[in-house]
Amino acid sequence: MFRGERLAYPGVRRFSISASMLAISCRIPIAGCILLDEWDRCSSIDAVTPVRHYLRRQLDWAGHMSHRLDNLFEGMPIYVISTGTSLRGFDFARLNGKITIGINRVVEYFHPSILHFVDQTAKTNHARALRNYNGMIIAGIGTVPTHTHDNAFEISRNVDTFELSGNMTSTSKKIGRSFSDGWFGSGAGCTALHTAILLGGNPIYLLGYDYYEDNGRHFDEYDESRNDKDLYAVSFEGVEQISRENWIPEIYNCNPISKLRCFPHVDLDTILPRRP
Repeated sequence: MFRGERLAYPGVRRFSISASMLAISCRIPIAGCILLDEWDRCSSIDAVTPVRHYLRRQLDWAGHMSHRLDNLFEGMPIYVISTGTSLRGFDFARLNGKITIGINRVVEYFHPSILHFVDQTAKTNHARALRNYNGMIIAGIGTVPTHTHDNAFEISRNVDTFELSGNMTSTSKKIGRSFSDGWFGSGAGCTALHTAILLGGNPIYLLGYDYYEDNGRHFDEYDESRNDKDLYAVSFEGVEQISRENWIPEIYNCNPISKLRCFPHVDLDTILPRRP
């Protein structure tokens, strides 16, 4: 356990404090508790006040830094892989070595850094692929195959952001800034994007975010009878709502004909050059 160095204040006896104990009791990351040089600049008359002032500054600065996953990949590019038909024939090996979040059936063809799903049926539908997957899982409550995966996190969804109940006349537009606040919106496309943002990704690249059918709904199927031009309306609205926030990082859509127009387009071959 990390022990804080002994600090002396005028008229106060020397003391030591555990950064990990501060993190647990105040629900902030341990990394945010070990900047002890901040304490050296305090001039409190007791040993508790400088700690309190320090934590208050950190919480004011960071918002709700209260989950161990918050900003895990701060400032690093994250690629979020959805399942749209625009990814037909895509060589997933181009993503090797990148930080990736794969949604649902992506695990059947590629092992992303993080697997994401919110559907209760996902752990059954993709059971075989999950048995061979050893990455991190960030999924909805009750959806994780906990008997086979230890490196998994279940995150709650804020149902009031996509469903009306009671006397509600409109859905909540509050978008949490910590995993402890829960996910915003409905559909794995929306919650996967929120996940990438909370992990601190910057920039974030969206792959397979089509929101339309093109002879099928997913990249691994072909059905000439399926050509709906508007899909996943609630998820679509949620992603658009996220795009309006002024605190989110740079986000780019890699599909030039996606129905989603709230993020600028970037050419996939530019950010992920084809392998020779």
